[in-house]
Amino acid sequence: MGSNIYVSLVLLAALISSSCANDFVWPDEDEQITCLGRAAGLYPHPDSERCAAYIVCEGNEAVERTCPTRNGIQLHFSLELRSSSDPCDLPDRACCNCQKTTTTRKSTTTTTKTPTIRTTTTTTTTTTTPRTPRPTPPDGKCYPDECKLQGYCDCYEECVSQGDGSGNWEKRLCGEDLFWLPNNITGGTCVYFENLSPEYQDKYRSDDSCIPECKWFQRDPEDTCSPRYSYIEPFDNKTNLDRVHNLTCPQAPPNRKPLYWVQEKLTCDICDNALQSDGSACVC
Repeated sequence: MGSNIYVSLVLLAALISSSCANDFVWPDEDEQITCLGRAAGLYPHPDSERCAAYIVCEGNEAVERTCPTRNGIQLHFSLELRSSSDPCDLPDRACCNCQKTTTTRKSTTTTTKTPTIRTTTTTTTTTTTPRTPRPTPPDGKCYPDECKLQGYCDCYEECVSQGDGSGNWEKRLCGEDLFWLPNNITGGTCVYFENLSPEYQDKYRSDDSCIPECKWFQRDPEDTCSPRYSYIEPFDNKTNLDRVHNLTCPQAPPNRKPLYWVQEKLTCDICDNALQSDGSACVC
C-alpha cells in the first residue's frame, strides 16, 4: 500500500513539473534536491529567495549552480534563457520574483500546499516638458542647426553658421536651366521645370522676373536710333535657356535710307520714323 502511494506521488510530481516550468519538488529537510522524474535541463532554485541560483538536472542528479556578476551586478536565473548556454540575465529582465510560481510538496506525504504567486506591478509616470519655441530670427538671420534651405525660381539660400549659434542666409544659384522646388524635409531642391508641381509652374510662369514673357526690346541706350534690337521668344515649358536673341535690321540697298529699329512699332522702319528716348526724331 505504501509503495503504491509513493509511485502515485512521483507521477503526480512529474505531471506538475511538465505543466509549469517554475515548479520544483521540495525535498525533506534531511534529503538533497533530486531530479527524479524530471527531463534534463535547467530549473529555477526551489528557494524563491535565491534568484541567482538554479538547478541543472542531468539524469536523476541535481547540480546547483549560481549566476555570475556583471559590472558589479549579481545576475539572476532567467526562464526565457533556460535553453541557452548562458541562462543568466540582469535582475529587471530575469524578473525572478515576478515570474516564480512555487509548488511546495513532501515526497512522502499526500498533502499539497497551494502555490503562491508573487506579482509585482511597477507604474512609471513620465512627464514631458514642452519645448519653448524659438523666437523668429531677424531678417537675414537663421538657425544653422535647423538644416533647412529656402529658395525661389532659379536660386536658393543656405544658412551659414557665424560661430555663435546664429547664421546668415547666403545665396546660391541652381544649376543651368534648373528651378527651385520646395519640400517639407530639406526645404527644397533644384529640379527641371517638368519636375515642378503645377502650382510652382504657374507661379514661376506668371513672374516676369523668373520666366520673362516674350517681348522685343533694345538693351542699351546706345541702341536707340540704330538697327540693333533684342527678342525673347516664348517659354516652351521646358527651358529658360537661349530664349534671348540679339538681332539687327537688314542693311538697306544702295541709295536707300537705312533701317532702324522702331520700338513703338516693334519692327524695323525707315530711319526717319525712329525716335530718340526723348521722343524726337532720329537723325539718319
